[in-house]
Amino acid sequence: MSQAIHIIHESATALKLMLEGLSVIVIACGIVAILYYSSRALFRWNWPSYYKGRLAFARFLVIALEFQLAADVIGTAVAPDFEQIGKLGAIAVIRTFLNYFLMREIREEEERVKGAAVTTGLQG
Repeated sequence: MSQAIHIIHESATALKLMLEGLSVIVIACGIVAILYYSSRALFRWNWPSYYKGRLAFARFLVIALEFQLAADVIGTAVAPDFEQIGKLGAIAVIRTFLNYFLMREIREEEERVKGAAVTTGLQG
């Protein structure tokens, strides 16, 4: 029985590490996206491009937070004691709230960009 527990523990630890690594990769991709859109905005005076970049970066952050939350959930499966489980639970709650408010900000920004595009005639 202890062999099965060891295998489950090692598998969960590896999956948690993989999810955390994916989160880092997603954030790195988001940084590349925001740099691209920001450079377009600065060098071409294309401010709608800046707002698209902010939205793109926010979406990358949401995905990264989802990966981090999944890693935390898996981490609770291998947590050694209740103190560690409590810490992971608190982190999960904080990340969930961050994700909620980030998604709300994305929706508001999308509506603002759409409204600005309609009033100025800038589409796409």
